[in-house]
Formats: sequence, C-alpha cells, structure tokens
Amino acid sequence: MSLSIVRKKLEGLPFGDSSILIPGNQPTAIMNLVKYRKFLFMAEELRLPFLEPIIAKIKTDDVLTKSITDAAYFNNPLEAEKKANFGNLVISNAKAVFDFLKTATVDQDENFINIKFPCGKNMEDIVKNLDSLQRSLQLAVMNDVTQGVVEVKGWEQGSLWVVIFLKTVAAVTLIGNVAWAAAVINEQRAKAEIAKEYLRSIKTKNDFLDNLKEKDEELINSLVDMEARNIADNITLKDNESIERLKVSIKLMSDLLLKGTEIHPSLNAGQEVKKLFPDLNSLPIFSKIKLLKESEDK
Repeated sequence: MSLSIVRKKLEGLPFGDSSILIPGNQPTAIMNLVKYRKFLFMAEELRLPFLEPIIAKIKTDDVLTKSITDAAYFNNPLEAEKKANFGNLVISNAKAVFDFLKTATVDQDENFINIKFPCGKNMEDIVKNLDSLQRSLQLAVMNDVTQGVVEVKGWEQGSLWVVIFLKTVAAVTLIGNVAWAAAVINEQRAKAEIAKEYLRSIKTKNDFLDNLKEKDEELINSLVDMEARNIADNITLKDNESIERLKVSIKLMSDLLLKGTEIHPSLNAGQEVKKLFPDLNSLPIFSKIKLLKESEDK
C-alpha cells in the first residue's frame, strides 16, 4: 500500500470532534463516547496495520466500546483521565500519521497517475522498467491533441510507487486506454501460451509449434494495430506516425504489465476516469472495440 493510499484512507476520518472529553465541571466523567465509537469503527474498517494493534486493545474495554451511552463515570479524576487518554490513543496516532503524510506525499488532482512497480532488488531491472514506462507514456501523450507531459512528481515506498503528472485530463484518458489495450493484448498472449503448453504436452512436432508461434505473433500485431487505431479515432489522431507511436506505446505497456507493473489513476480522479483503467484482478478484460460495437448495436 502506497503512502498516498494511506493518506487518502485517513482523510475520511472525523478527527475534529471525535475525541473523548473530560468536562471541566465534572472531572470524574468522560463524554462524547458516541462520536468516539463511530471514529473507532471507521478506523477499524480502514484495516491499516499501524492502527490495528491499538484498536484491538481498545476493543477489549467494555466502557469504551460496548456501552451505548455517551458518557461514563468513575470514582476519581485520575481514573477518568487514564481512560480518556487510553481511548484517544487511536485518534492521536492516526492524526500524527495523517499530518506527516500531508507533507510527505504529493497533492494529486485528476491529471496524475500512479505507477506501482513489482518488488525487486536488481537495479538494472528497475532502470529498464522506468525507461520502458517513460517511452510508453511519452509516445502516447506528447502530441498536439492531448498536450500531455510526463513529469515525475514523487516516489513512495510500498513496493516502488511513482507519482507522475501528465498535465491534462486528455493525457490521463489516453494512458487509461493504452493500459486497457495492453491488458487485452496480454489476455490474448496468455490464451496462446496455454494452447502452446497443451500442444507441447501431447508432443506436437516442433515445426508445427514454430508455425503456430508465427501465427500468434501475427495475431498479436493485428490486435495491437486495431487497438491503436481505435484509440486514435477516439481522439482524432489520424496520421500514421501517431498510430505507430501508439502501437509502440501499447507494446511497451503490455510488457510492463506482464512483469507485474500496475497503472492507476489519481486517487482523486472521478469515477469516469477510474473506469478507463483496467482492473487486472477482474478478468476477463474485453476490448473496448468490442464493447463499443455492442453498445452501438443496442
């Protein structure tokens, strides 16, 4: 989980009015427990590892979590203060991390994307992946129509996350479509590989397998061409040079996805933008050419 994702999760917590209070005129009581319990429930739902231990301890306290009243009373002020401080630990811890992340992460609008590279310790592989990513993005968005740029705005831990500014919504939309097309290509690659593995298992002759490999590559190239032309048509890029650039961009993106790279829109992007990016955990991913045709036929 990236630091930006943690920050986005914490943004939704009601820090302002959820703390357990001790009234000045009644030092043996604690108040505001209803709002506190709501905060505790919301914090637990976030499933953040740094909060889970303290939440687990607080949940064993019947006064703080089991009662439905808004106040609890104790024999002396020290006991009330101890209970309040214990309960408020979850709020103070969450707020401290949130305040830190506001300074340590990039403020993103919808013109950003987030890239997650797979874990790896080989510097050469990391450099190659970054180079492929840069080429794929630049080939796609740096044109007169989308008027995009490719600027790295931040690096984050949690695997290796890169925050990239693309300047325009049109550029973000285009990268979403390129990533989607790359995911479609990879599904076709996977199907072809399954077929080849089966044929090898029944000891099919090598010359037939070689011929099948050539046919598969022809099919992949044809799909890449179709996807690139469909994307170009949607943004009125008609010249052959732009289409060829898109084809290379899709192939580079396809290779990155195969290696485990993930492409995500900005955390603050609207639902319409988020839908443009493929969810690789929800297979199969259908070509947008097919989806468009089905929509037109209805």
